[in-house]
Amino acid sequence: MGDRTVVSLRDWKVFEKVIPKYITSNIDINKAITLLHERGFISIEEKLDLLSLRHLPGPDTYIKILKRIFQLLNFQDIISFLQDIGQHAFANELKLERYGSGIVIPSQGADLAVTRATFRYYNNMKIQMDNNIFEFGRLHELDRRSSLLRNEIITERNFPRRQRLVNRYAVVTYQKVAQYRDRDTRVQILDKMKESLPADVDPNFTNFIYACKMAVTEMHADHVASAERYMDEAFTQCDGCDQTFVKTFLFHDLQFVSRIRHSSSPADKHLKDTISRGDLGLLFMQDECDTSAQIWNRIFLTENAMGLLKIRSNFKVLVNESVDRSDLEHAEQLLSRLQPLASLELRREMIYYLCQARISELRENIKDAIKFALRAKKLAKEGVHFKNDETNIDEYYKYLCRKGEKTV
Repeated sequence: MGDRTVVSLRDWKVFEKVIPKYITSNIDINKAITLLHERGFISIEEKLDLLSLRHLPGPDTYIKILKRIFQLLNFQDIISFLQDIGQHAFANELKLERYGSGIVIPSQGADLAVTRATFRYYNNMKIQMDNNIFEFGRLHELDRRSSLLRNEIITERNFPRRQRLVNRYAVVTYQKVAQYRDRDTRVQILDKMKESLPADVDPNFTNFIYACKMAVTEMHADHVASAERYMDEAFTQCDGCDQTFVKTFLFHDLQFVSRIRHSSSPADKHLKDTISRGDLGLLFMQDECDTSAQIWNRIFLTENAMGLLKIRSNFKVLVNESVDRSDLEHAEQLLSRLQPLASLELRREMIYYLCQARISELRENIKDAIKFALRAKKLAKEGVHFKNDETNIDEYYKYLCRKGEKTV
Protein backbone atom coordinates (compact mmCIF):
# COMPACT_ATOMS: atom_id res chain seq x y z
CA MET A 1 0.00 0.00 0.00
CA GLY A 2 1.36 3.47 -0.82
CA ASP A 3 1.93 5.95 1.98
CA ARG A 4 -1.15 8.04 2.73
CA THR A 5 -0.47 11.67 1.84
CA VAL A 6 -2.36 14.90 1.39
CA VAL A 7 -3.09 15.30 -2.31
CA SER A 8 -0.72 17.89 -3.76
CA LEU A 9 -2.13 20.95 -5.51
CA ARG A 10 -0.54 19.76 -8.78
CA ASP A 11 -2.14 16.30 -8.53
CA TRP A 12 -5.50 17.80 -7.61
CA LYS A 13 -5.42 20.00 -10.71
CA VAL A 14 -4.63 16.91 -12.78
CA PHE A 15 -7.63 15.07 -11.31
CA GLU A 16 -9.93 18.07 -11.79
CA LYS A 17 -8.97 18.32 -15.47
CA VAL A 18 -9.08 14.63 -16.39
CA ILE A 19 -11.88 13.10 -14.28
CA PRO A 20 -14.85 14.66 -16.14
CA LYS A 21 -13.62 13.18 -19.45
CA TYR A 22 -13.72 9.59 -18.15
CA ILE A 23 -16.76 9.40 -15.92
CA THR A 24 -19.00 6.99 -17.80
CA SER A 25 -21.49 4.34 -16.83
CA ASN A 26 -19.03 1.56 -17.72
CA ILE A 27 -17.04 2.09 -14.51
CA ASP A 28 -18.27 -0.57 -12.08
CA ILE A 29 -17.88 1.45 -8.88
CA ASN A 30 -18.82 -1.47 -6.59
CA LYS A 31 -16.14 -3.67 -8.19
CA ALA A 32 -13.62 -0.85 -8.02
CA ILE A 33 -14.18 -0.25 -4.29
CA THR A 34 -14.07 -3.98 -3.51
CA LEU A 35 -10.85 -4.34 -5.47
CA LEU A 36 -9.28 -1.43 -3.60
CA HIS A 37 -9.96 -3.23 -0.33
CA GLU A 38 -8.88 -6.67 -1.56
CA ARG A 39 -5.57 -5.29 -2.83
CA GLY A 40 -4.86 -3.56 0.47
CA PHE A 41 -5.22 0.02 -0.76
CA ILE A 42 -8.00 0.90 1.73
CA SER A 43 -9.25 -0.40 5.09
CA ILE A 44 -12.65 -2.01 5.67
CA GLU A 45 -13.85 1.23 7.29
CA GLU A 46 -12.80 3.23 4.24
CA LYS A 47 -14.49 0.69 1.97
CA LEU A 48 -17.79 1.05 3.84
CA ASP A 49 -17.44 4.84 3.78
CA LEU A 50 -16.97 4.82 -0.01
CA LEU A 51 -19.90 2.44 -0.55
CA SER A 52 -22.15 4.74 1.46
CA LEU A 53 -21.40 7.58 -0.97
CA ARG A 54 -23.20 5.68 -3.75
CA HIS A 55 -26.52 6.83 -2.36
CA LEU A 56 -25.76 10.54 -2.50
CA PRO A 57 -28.30 12.40 -4.66
CA GLY A 58 -27.34 14.20 -7.85
CA PRO A 59 -25.63 13.41 -11.15
CA ASP A 60 -22.08 13.87 -9.80
CA THR A 61 -22.05 10.85 -7.50
CA TYR A 62 -19.27 9.06 -9.44
CA ILE A 63 -17.11 12.17 -9.42
CA LYS A 64 -17.55 12.58 -5.66
CA ILE A 65 -16.62 8.92 -5.04
CA LEU A 66 -13.55 9.10 -7.28
CA LYS A 67 -12.37 12.32 -5.68
CA ARG A 68 -12.74 10.67 -2.28
CA ILE A 69 -10.71 7.68 -3.52
CA PHE A 70 -8.03 10.06 -4.81
CA GLN A 71 -7.78 11.58 -1.31
CA LEU A 72 -6.98 8.15 0.12
CA LEU A 73 -4.30 7.00 -2.35
CA ASN A 74 -1.00 8.38 -3.62
CA PHE A 75 -0.64 9.02 -7.34
CA GLN A 76 1.03 5.72 -8.30
CA ASP A 77 -1.57 3.73 -6.32
CA ILE A 78 -4.28 5.57 -8.26
CA ILE A 79 -2.68 4.58 -11.57
CA SER A 80 -2.43 0.94 -10.42
CA PHE A 81 -6.06 1.00 -9.29
CA LEU A 82 -7.33 2.35 -12.63
CA GLN A 83 -5.31 -0.24 -14.55
CA ASP A 84 -6.70 -3.01 -12.30
CA ILE A 85 -10.26 -2.12 -13.30
CA GLY A 86 -9.39 -1.88 -16.98
CA GLN A 87 -9.41 1.93 -17.21
CA HIS A 88 -6.09 2.12 -19.11
CA ALA A 89 -7.04 5.20 -21.13
CA PHE A 90 -8.03 7.02 -17.92
CA ALA A 91 -4.71 6.05 -16.28
CA ASN A 92 -2.70 7.09 -19.32
CA GLU A 93 -4.45 10.46 -19.51
CA LEU A 94 -3.65 11.14 -15.86
CA LYS A 95 0.00 10.21 -16.41
CA LEU A 96 0.29 12.34 -19.51
CA GLU A 97 -1.26 15.34 -17.75
CA ARG A 98 1.04 14.94 -14.76
CA TYR A 99 4.29 13.95 -16.48
CA GLY A 100 3.92 15.30 -19.99
CA SER A 101 5.75 18.58 -19.46
CA GLY A 102 8.72 17.05 -17.67
CA ILE A 103 9.88 15.04 -14.66
CA VAL A 104 7.79 15.72 -11.57
CA ILE A 105 10.53 17.01 -9.23
CA PRO A 106 11.20 20.77 -9.57
CA SER A 107 14.07 21.35 -11.96
CA GLN A 108 17.46 21.09 -10.27
CA GLY A 109 19.23 18.78 -12.70
CA ALA A 110 21.97 19.34 -15.25
CA ASP A 111 21.39 20.79 -18.68
CA LEU A 112 21.28 17.85 -21.09
CA ALA A 113 21.66 19.79 -24.32
CA VAL A 114 22.10 16.95 -26.79
CA THR A 115 21.44 17.48 -30.49
CA ARG A 116 18.74 15.54 -32.29
CA ALA A 117 21.47 14.34 -34.63
CA THR A 118 22.81 12.24 -31.75
CA PHE A 119 19.44 10.56 -31.31
CA ARG A 120 19.10 9.95 -35.05
CA TYR A 121 22.58 8.42 -35.02
CA TYR A 122 21.49 6.10 -32.20
CA ASN A 123 18.19 5.19 -33.86
CA ASN A 124 19.87 4.25 -37.13
CA MET A 125 22.39 2.13 -35.23
CA LYS A 126 19.60 0.51 -33.19
CA ILE A 127 17.72 -0.52 -36.36
CA GLN A 128 20.91 -2.02 -37.78
CA MET A 129 21.59 -3.86 -34.51
CA ASP A 130 18.07 -5.25 -34.27
CA ASN A 131 18.29 -6.48 -37.86
CA ASN A 132 21.86 -7.78 -37.32
CA ILE A 133 23.02 -6.59 -40.72
CA PHE A 134 26.74 -6.65 -39.93
CA GLU A 135 29.03 -9.12 -41.68
CA PHE A 136 31.09 -9.77 -38.54
CA GLY A 137 28.28 -9.38 -35.99
CA ARG A 138 27.03 -6.78 -33.55
CA LEU A 139 29.94 -6.84 -31.11
CA HIS A 140 32.56 -6.39 -33.81
CA GLU A 141 30.69 -3.37 -35.18
CA LEU A 142 30.25 -1.79 -31.73
CA ASP A 143 33.93 -2.34 -30.91
CA ARG A 144 34.84 -0.76 -34.25
CA ARG A 145 32.68 2.30 -33.62
CA SER A 146 33.91 2.68 -30.03
CA SER A 147 37.55 2.59 -31.07
CA LEU A 148 37.00 4.99 -33.95
CA LEU A 149 35.11 7.51 -31.80
CA ARG A 150 37.68 7.41 -28.97
CA ASN A 151 40.47 8.18 -31.43
CA GLU A 152 38.49 11.01 -33.05
CA ILE A 153 37.71 12.51 -29.63
CA ILE A 154 41.46 12.67 -28.89
CA THR A 155 42.44 14.28 -32.19
CA GLU A 156 39.47 16.62 -32.78
CA ARG A 157 40.25 20.28 -31.95
CA ASN A 158 36.91 21.85 -32.90
CA PHE A 159 34.88 21.99 -29.68
CA PRO A 160 31.33 21.52 -31.09
CA ARG A 161 32.48 18.57 -33.18
CA ARG A 162 34.29 17.02 -30.23
CA GLN A 163 31.17 17.40 -28.08
CA ARG A 164 29.17 15.64 -30.79
CA LEU A 165 31.71 12.82 -30.87
CA VAL A 166 31.56 12.46 -27.06
CA ASN A 167 27.77 12.18 -27.17
CA ARG A 168 27.93 9.63 -29.99
CA TYR A 169 30.41 7.59 -27.99
CA ALA A 170 27.93 7.62 -25.09
CA VAL A 171 25.07 6.19 -27.21
CA VAL A 172 27.37 3.57 -28.76
CA THR A 173 28.31 2.55 -25.22
CA TYR A 174 24.62 2.50 -24.30
CA GLN A 175 24.08 -0.11 -27.03
CA LYS A 176 27.36 -1.96 -26.47
CA VAL A 177 26.82 -2.60 -22.77
CA ALA A 178 23.45 -4.21 -23.59
CA GLN A 179 25.35 -7.01 -25.37
CA TYR A 180 26.64 -8.31 -22.02
CA ARG A 181 25.00 -9.47 -18.80
CA ASP A 182 27.96 -10.13 -16.50
CA ARG A 183 28.58 -7.23 -14.13
CA ASP A 184 32.39 -6.99 -14.47
CA THR A 185 32.33 -6.56 -18.26
CA ARG A 186 29.49 -4.04 -18.15
CA VAL A 187 31.18 -1.94 -15.46
CA GLN A 188 34.47 -2.05 -17.37
CA ILE A 189 32.77 -0.73 -20.55
CA LEU A 190 30.95 2.03 -18.68
CA ASP A 191 34.05 3.08 -16.72
CA LYS A 192 36.03 3.28 -19.95
CA MET A 193 33.40 5.64 -21.37
CA LYS A 194 33.76 8.00 -18.40
CA GLU A 195 37.54 7.79 -18.39
CA SER A 196 37.59 8.79 -22.07
CA LEU A 197 35.91 12.15 -21.36
CA PRO A 198 38.15 15.14 -22.18
CA ALA A 199 38.29 17.75 -19.45
CA ASP A 200 36.85 20.54 -21.60
CA VAL A 201 33.59 18.91 -22.80
CA ASP A 202 30.14 18.85 -21.24
CA PRO A 203 29.97 15.51 -19.34
CA ASN A 204 26.27 15.62 -18.42
CA PHE A 205 24.86 13.35 -21.13
CA THR A 206 27.67 10.81 -20.60
CA ASN A 207 27.02 10.85 -16.83
CA PHE A 208 23.30 10.34 -17.51
CA ILE A 209 23.95 7.33 -19.77
CA TYR A 210 26.36 5.95 -17.17
CA ALA A 211 23.73 6.19 -14.39
CA CYS A 212 21.00 4.57 -16.54
CA LYS A 213 23.16 1.62 -17.55
CA MET A 214 24.69 1.14 -14.10
CA ALA A 215 21.14 0.85 -12.74
CA VAL A 216 20.39 -1.97 -15.19
CA THR A 217 23.81 -3.53 -14.50
CA GLU A 218 23.24 -3.60 -10.75
CA MET A 219 19.74 -5.01 -11.16
CA HIS A 220 21.13 -7.81 -13.36
CA ALA A 221 23.50 -8.56 -10.45
CA ASP A 222 20.57 -8.44 -7.97
CA HIS A 223 22.05 -5.37 -6.24
CA VAL A 224 18.65 -3.75 -5.76
CA ALA A 225 19.63 -0.87 -3.46
CA SER A 226 22.52 0.13 -5.72
CA ALA A 227 20.28 -0.05 -8.81
CA GLU A 228 17.77 2.26 -7.15
CA ARG A 229 20.51 4.76 -6.26
CA TYR A 230 21.67 4.90 -9.87
CA MET A 231 18.09 5.37 -11.06
CA ASP A 232 17.70 8.27 -8.63
CA GLU A 233 20.90 9.73 -10.05
CA ALA A 234 19.59 9.35 -13.61
CA PHE A 235 16.35 11.08 -12.60
CA THR A 236 18.35 13.99 -11.16
CA GLN A 237 20.41 14.22 -14.34
CA CYS A 238 17.26 14.17 -16.49
CA ASP A 239 15.26 16.52 -14.29
CA GLY A 240 14.24 19.67 -16.11
CA CYS A 241 15.27 18.37 -19.53
CA ASP A 242 12.70 19.05 -22.24
CA GLN A 243 14.21 16.70 -24.82
CA THR A 244 11.91 13.76 -25.48
CA PHE A 245 14.63 11.31 -26.47
CA VAL A 246 16.56 11.83 -23.21
CA LYS A 247 13.41 10.94 -21.26
CA THR A 248 12.99 7.99 -23.61
CA PHE A 249 16.37 6.58 -22.62
CA LEU A 250 15.44 7.05 -18.95
CA PHE A 251 12.06 5.33 -19.12
CA HIS A 252 13.41 2.53 -21.29
CA ASP A 253 15.95 1.66 -18.62
CA LEU A 254 13.46 2.23 -15.79
CA GLN A 255 11.18 -0.23 -17.54
CA PHE A 256 14.01 -2.72 -18.01
CA VAL A 257 14.97 -2.50 -14.32
CA SER A 258 11.36 -3.37 -13.44
CA ARG A 259 11.35 -6.23 -15.98
CA ILE A 260 14.47 -7.77 -14.41
CA ARG A 261 13.04 -7.37 -10.92
CA HIS A 262 9.72 -8.88 -11.98
CA SER A 263 11.59 -11.87 -13.43
CA SER A 264 13.34 -12.63 -10.14
CA SER A 265 10.44 -11.64 -7.88
CA PRO A 266 7.16 -11.89 -9.81
CA ALA A 267 5.22 -9.53 -7.53
CA ASP A 268 2.27 -7.59 -8.90
CA LYS A 269 3.98 -4.30 -8.12
CA HIS A 270 6.98 -4.97 -10.38
CA LEU A 271 4.72 -5.87 -13.30
CA LYS A 272 2.72 -2.70 -12.76
CA ASP A 273 5.95 -0.67 -12.64
CA THR A 274 7.02 -2.28 -15.92
CA ILE A 275 3.77 -1.39 -17.66
CA SER A 276 3.58 2.09 -16.14
CA ARG A 277 7.11 2.99 -17.22
CA GLY A 278 6.53 1.60 -20.69
CA ASP A 279 3.32 3.61 -20.93
CA LEU A 280 5.21 6.78 -19.99
CA GLY A 281 7.77 6.06 -22.69
CA LEU A 282 4.93 5.75 -25.20
CA LEU A 283 3.37 8.97 -23.97
CA PHE A 284 6.59 10.92 -24.38
CA MET A 285 7.11 9.55 -27.89
CA GLN A 286 3.65 10.55 -29.10
CA ASP A 287 4.89 14.11 -29.65
CA GLU A 288 7.52 12.86 -32.11
CA CYS A 289 6.57 12.55 -35.76
CA ASP A 290 9.71 11.04 -37.33
CA THR A 291 10.89 7.44 -37.49
CA SER A 292 12.27 7.63 -33.95
CA ALA A 293 8.70 7.50 -32.60
CA GLN A 294 7.99 4.32 -34.57
CA ILE A 295 11.20 2.65 -33.38
CA TRP A 296 10.67 3.42 -29.69
CA ASN A 297 6.94 2.75 -29.75
CA ARG A 298 7.70 -0.77 -30.99
CA ILE A 299 10.27 -1.24 -28.22
CA PHE A 300 7.94 -0.10 -25.43
CA LEU A 301 4.96 -2.04 -26.82
CA THR A 302 6.86 -5.34 -27.05
CA GLU A 303 8.47 -4.95 -23.62
CA ASN A 304 5.07 -4.31 -22.05
CA ALA A 305 3.51 -7.26 -23.87
CA MET A 306 6.26 -9.62 -22.68
CA GLY A 307 5.81 -8.44 -19.09
CA LEU A 308 2.06 -9.02 -19.20
CA LEU A 309 2.51 -12.52 -20.68
CA LYS A 310 5.14 -13.58 -18.09
CA ILE A 311 8.02 -13.70 -20.57
CA ARG A 312 11.33 -12.72 -18.98
CA SER A 313 13.84 -10.29 -20.46
CA ASN A 314 15.94 -13.33 -21.51
CA PHE A 315 12.86 -14.69 -23.37
CA LYS A 316 12.22 -17.49 -20.90
CA VAL A 317 8.47 -18.11 -20.86
CA LEU A 318 7.22 -18.77 -17.33
CA VAL A 319 4.81 -21.52 -18.33
CA ASN A 320 3.89 -22.41 -14.75
CA GLU A 321 2.70 -18.89 -13.93
CA SER A 322 -0.85 -17.85 -14.65
CA VAL A 323 -1.76 -14.79 -16.70
CA ASP A 324 -4.85 -12.78 -15.79
CA ARG A 325 -7.48 -12.50 -18.48
CA SER A 326 -7.23 -8.70 -18.39
CA ASP A 327 -3.43 -8.90 -18.86
CA LEU A 328 -3.88 -11.31 -21.78
CA GLU A 329 -6.34 -8.95 -23.48
CA HIS A 330 -4.08 -5.98 -22.77
CA ALA A 331 -1.13 -7.78 -24.40
CA GLU A 332 -3.26 -8.58 -27.47
CA GLN A 333 -4.21 -4.93 -27.78
CA LEU A 334 -0.55 -3.83 -27.54
CA LEU A 335 0.57 -6.31 -30.19
CA SER A 336 -2.19 -5.21 -32.56
CA ARG A 337 -0.50 -1.79 -32.65
CA LEU A 338 2.65 -3.33 -34.20
CA GLN A 339 1.00 -3.77 -37.60
CA PRO A 340 2.11 -3.91 -40.36
CA LEU A 341 4.58 -6.66 -39.49
CA ALA A 342 6.65 -5.92 -42.59
CA SER A 343 7.84 -2.71 -40.89
CA LEU A 344 9.24 -4.51 -37.84
CA GLU A 345 12.92 -4.99 -37.19
CA LEU A 346 13.95 -8.64 -37.07
CA ARG A 347 14.29 -8.58 -33.27
CA ARG A 348 10.84 -6.98 -32.77
CA GLU A 349 9.34 -9.52 -35.17
CA MET A 350 10.88 -12.33 -33.14
CA ILE A 351 9.36 -10.94 -29.93
CA TYR A 352 6.01 -10.44 -31.66
CA TYR A 353 5.79 -14.11 -32.68
CA LEU A 354 6.97 -15.32 -29.28
CA CYS A 355 4.20 -13.27 -27.65
CA GLN A 356 1.64 -14.58 -30.15
CA ALA A 357 2.73 -18.13 -29.34
CA ARG A 358 2.16 -17.44 -25.64
CA ILE A 359 -1.26 -15.89 -26.33
CA SER A 360 -2.30 -18.85 -28.48
CA GLU A 361 -1.17 -21.27 -25.76
CA LEU A 362 -3.18 -19.38 -23.14
CA ARG A 363 -6.16 -19.40 -25.52
CA GLU A 364 -5.68 -23.21 -25.78
CA ASN A 365 -4.91 -23.02 -29.48
CA ILE A 366 -1.79 -25.19 -29.39
CA LYS A 367 -1.57 -25.62 -33.16
CA ASP A 368 -1.15 -21.88 -33.71
CA ALA A 369 1.09 -21.61 -30.64
CA ILE A 370 3.53 -24.12 -32.15
CA LYS A 371 3.43 -22.33 -35.51
CA PHE A 372 4.21 -18.94 -33.94
CA ALA A 373 6.90 -20.37 -31.64
CA LEU A 374 8.62 -22.01 -34.61
CA ARG A 375 8.67 -18.66 -36.39
CA ALA A 376 10.18 -17.01 -33.30
CA LYS A 377 12.74 -19.81 -33.02
CA LYS A 378 13.90 -19.27 -36.61
CA LEU A 379 14.16 -15.50 -36.14
CA ALA A 380 16.09 -15.99 -32.88
CA LYS A 381 19.19 -17.12 -34.76
CA GLU A 382 19.71 -13.48 -35.77
CA GLY A 383 17.44 -11.68 -33.32
CA VAL A 384 18.93 -12.54 -29.93
CA HIS A 385 22.00 -11.04 -28.27
CA PHE A 386 22.79 -14.10 -26.15
CA LYS A 387 22.94 -17.83 -26.90
CA ASN A 388 20.96 -18.54 -23.74
CA ASP A 389 18.10 -16.40 -25.07
CA GLU A 390 17.91 -18.55 -28.20
CA THR A 391 17.92 -21.65 -26.00
CA ASN A 392 14.99 -20.31 -23.96
CA ILE A 393 12.90 -19.78 -27.10
CA ASP A 394 13.83 -23.25 -28.37
CA GLU A 395 12.81 -24.78 -25.02
CA TYR A 396 9.43 -23.05 -25.18
CA TYR A 397 8.89 -24.38 -28.72
CA LYS A 398 9.72 -27.94 -27.54
CA TYR A 399 7.40 -27.50 -24.54
CA LEU A 400 4.55 -26.55 -26.88
CA CYS A 401 5.28 -29.52 -29.15
CA ARG A 402 5.08 -31.89 -26.15
CA LYS A 403 1.87 -30.21 -25.05
CA GLY A 404 0.47 -30.60 -28.57
CA GLU A 405 1.24 -34.33 -28.61
CA LYS A 406 -0.76 -34.79 -25.40
CA THR A 407 -3.83 -33.17 -26.93
CA VAL A 408 -3.84 -35.39 -30.05
